[in-house]
Amino acid sequence: MSEPVKKLTFREQMKGFPAWQIFVISIIRFAEPVAFTSLFPYVYFMIRDFGIAKNKADIATYSGYLSASFAFFQFLCCVQWGRASDRVGRKKILLLGLLGTASSMVLFGFSANFYIAMLARSSMGVLNGNIAVLRTAIGEIATERRHQAMAFSTLPLLWNIGAVVGPMIGGSKYLTRPKNSVSSDAIFTGDDSSYEKFITKFPYALSNIVVALFLLFSFSVGILFLEESHPRFKNKRDRGLEIGDSIRRFFGFDIPPRPWQKASIKSSSKKSVVRKPKTPSPEAQPEDLAIDSDDEITPFNQPQQLYASTNQDNEEGVGSDTDSIESINGIMSRRMSAALVRRYSSNQLGPVISSNFETESIITTNIEQGFNKEIFTAPVVQTIIANFLTSFHNIVYSEFLPVLLAGDLLVDEIKFPFTLKGGFGFESSTIGMLLSTTGLIGGLGILFIFPIIDRNFKTINAYRASALIFPFSYAVLPYLVFTLHEYNPNFPKGLTKKLLYVLCCCNSFSGSVGFPNILILIHRSSPAKHRAFINGSALSLSSLARFIGPILFGYIMSTTDKYSIGEVAWFSLSFLSICCVIQAFFMKDYEEDLKDDENDA
Repeated sequence: MSEPVKKLTFREQMKGFPAWQIFVISIIRFAEPVAFTSLFPYVYFMIRDFGIAKNKADIATYSGYLSASFAFFQFLCCVQWGRASDRVGRKKILLLGLLGTASSMVLFGFSANFYIAMLARSSMGVLNGNIAVLRTAIGEIATERRHQAMAFSTLPLLWNIGAVVGPMIGGSKYLTRPKNSVSSDAIFTGDDSSYEKFITKFPYALSNIVVALFLLFSFSVGILFLEESHPRFKNKRDRGLEIGDSIRRFFGFDIPPRPWQKASIKSSSKKSVVRKPKTPSPEAQPEDLAIDSDDEITPFNQPQQLYASTNQDNEEGVGSDTDSIESINGIMSRRMSAALVRRYSSNQLGPVISSNFETESIITTNIEQGFNKEIFTAPVVQTIIANFLTSFHNIVYSEFLPVLLAGDLLVDEIKFPFTLKGGFGFESSTIGMLLSTTGLIGGLGILFIFPIIDRNFKTINAYRASALIFPFSYAVLPYLVFTLHEYNPNFPKGLTKKLLYVLCCCNSFSGSVGFPNILILIHRSSPAKHRAFINGSALSLSSLARFIGPILFGYIMSTTDKYSIGEVAWFSLSFLSICCVIQAFFMKDYEEDLKDDENDA
């Protein structure tokens, strides 16, 4: 039996935490939820203004198409982006994703009809596979298990913070101007001002331009300060990072030389020292003529890079079983030699060194990455299914809550408990404020509550508890329309908004606890050498959920609205979340990453 895990204090947990790189990753991550959620407050009005929906009930269907186009193309491309990051490095792919998202946002803002808007959303899905690469990069940066919970929690934390800023931008009356809206009066004096002419002609462009500018800011931060985390490319020269280091040194930060700078300094120092050639004695044995590792830099004389590639998850060094292994002829260090012995004496085939004396050696793998049982083990499949189901009902809720809130309030056509159609009749600014506030609650939950939960409860138990909230909240949500003062004067004004805030905050908090735990479970269940591929596959399935969900739920929502049974759509979402809860109780708290290290040792 395994010994109980010792509970760490917060100070012990954070000791040695890679704070600066996680901060840079967070800025890159933060830009994406801002871009994704900024359209939520106005998407209903945008589709209405396009005039493509024959009636208001069909707006939900077209909203589903718009959301699904992004998810479908991300589903097709995210695995390829993950593989590309294995070939060229994480940093280049992340920066390319930011540029692609920025250009797509500008196109979306200037869309003159529904089809251009769909093209813009589709191109955003094609050009951005950053979340899979970000997950892999975080796992490569935070290599110690005690750091993983805090590191991975930054992804949903930044999502929730982005979900605060995004709706505020999209719902701002200064940046978004739906036609025939209450806030359509001139803000600045004079209807002939350049601002009024621009926002009248392009009512949704300014908010997208603001988001694109923030994406470009994140792109600049990434160029200057993001370190390459891929073991094969992390020691290659990065001129952008060198400029960023100079900026940080200017402000008084102590930045050690980069690996390529150390090699340059060492090379130049050797050129200045004239060494007397060694003359071997006649009695010298062949093994005595080995190359001096301090005098000669070869592809084999890089123990840190090779060791990181062969056993990057084992932070504790060589195990006791390999203590007697000596260095191979002085070319490689003792620790490096032990790594090779462990790998090549294993039943699994590991990295292969492809030597080319004209160029730098490249560490590759002789295992073809594909959909096989070696990669997709039972624990991996279970965690990916959990991620798929949770993503499915969360994205449907996030996409269609604004549609429900923006729908017309039809007091004369609804009757408690089973006759329900339309929505709450809220303005885009009201919807934006609601989404921003509840996103803030989720962010605070990750920042302050999740670390406490992580230190005191098992990962799987925290995930199960968070999953229990969604079935109740989805079933109750549509019935809050009956608490509106306009429907029943016995209810005070403002009660419905208060109840919505409470319900949405509970949902946001549950998501903020659940998603980082899913990421941790996926990371811990995955074999180390296949994590980039598994993360890409998990994101691909999440994108599939985000593709199927909006189309399917948009059709269900439109159909049930026509028959005045709008609550049925949300009951179906509640049923799906119940299935997610049941599936969670069949999962375990996996530790495959520890087994992988033990096998290597």
